[in-house]
Amino acid sequence: MTILSTEKVLQQPRALLWRMASQFEQAPQWFEGVKKTESVSGQVANLGGVWRANLDWGGLHQIIDFEITEWLEGERFGLRPLNMSIVEGDTELYQIVFNFKGLAEDQTQVTVQCDYEPRQRLAKIKNLLFLRRRYLQRLEASLAALERVAGEQAASS
Repeated sequence: MTILSTEKVLQQPRALLWRMASQFEQAPQWFEGVKKTESVSGQVANLGGVWRANLDWGGLHQIIDFEITEWLEGERFGLRPLNMSIVEGDTELYQIVFNFKGLAEDQTQVTVQCDYEPRQRLAKIKNLLFLRRRYLQRLEASLAALERVAGEQAASS
């Protein structure tokens, strides 16, 4: 299994970033490749809730149901796909976890961890060569977009 983790200090309050990230219907505004989300079953924002995401990553279109597996209000949430998730090439995503740690009134450290597994030999080689870097770039771009969208929302309030 490959575990990727990236962290960034965002110049926004933790409560605002949490609200933006944990309201999954807003994911298309900031998470790269997410085109649409909808609640499928369970609680909208708590353990066991299921969300359907329409993804488009580099021309690869998928519809994946994600279950909320971790939920610590204001601090941490985790999602795992319920159906096999071939995100890019022959790779299966196991989970993605977001952590929010307030550092100051307008500073939040956000950590994202993504666990996945290349499923075939060629995918494992590609993972070593460039997929890890591409996944990290996608996660980092999403965090930058989250900071931008949260700033726009704060400015319009």
